Amino acid sequence: MVVGTVCCNHLTGTEYASNKVDSIASYRERAARFVASSRWRNERDVPTIKQKRFTIQVVSDGAAYRLKIDSQMGKQTHPTPDAAKHAAFDVIENGKLEEYFRKRR
Repeated sequence: MVVGTVCCNHLTGTEYASNKVDSIASYRERAARFVASSRWRNERDVPTIKQKRFTIQVVSDGAAYRLKIDSQMGKQTHPTPDAAKHAAFDVIENGKLEEYFRKRR
C-alpha cells in the first residue's frame, strides 16, 4: 500500500513521513552544493578540496575516476568527476571516512 506523506502522518499520528522527505531533500541539496562548491580547486588538473581535515582529490584512472583521500587511493571507480564528488560527500556524511582513517592511524 502506498500513501502520501500527509496521509502517512495522519495514519501514524506523527510527522515521520514529512520529516523523512525533508531530510532527503536537505541531503540532496547539500550534496549538490558540495559537488558545485567553489572550494574545489584544480591542482595540476586534479579537482581537490579540503573537508574535515582531509584532502580529497578526484583522480582520473583512464576512463573512470577514483577518490584519493590524504594520499590513500580509493578502490571504487566512478564514471564522472561529479559522481566521484558525490561519493566523497556520501562517505563524509555517513561517517565512514573518519571511521576508516581512525582505524588506520
